[in-house]
Amino acid sequence: MLKIRFEDITYLDNHKIKYSSLPGEEKEIIFQDCNNNYIKQKQNSNIVNRCVGVRDITANPPFIGLYSDPPAKVIFSSEEAFGDFRNKIHKFDWITLDLS
Repeated sequence: MLKIRFEDITYLDNHKIKYSSLPGEEKEIIFQDCNNNYIKQKQNSNIVNRCVGVRDITANPPFIGLYSDPPAKVIFSSEEAFGDFRNKIHKFDWITLDLS
């Protein structure tokens, strides 16, 4: 699983997240791709439309896991940063499932 520190995220909009993986190197995760991967995983079961990942604010550290390829986990240093990021994703009409 790919681990991304929240501090390494350089861009977020309703389509994607961009993050620095190495100095001078930027990568992206597309929300629609995450949703497509979620749908493939959940064939013939209850599917939550527009789901892109899972979240757990009670984990140490708090995280949001994305159904990217490879799967990614955004790690947060505070509950406030976690909440702000989660709220932005949800305002874009994408869903993350609560694991806490």
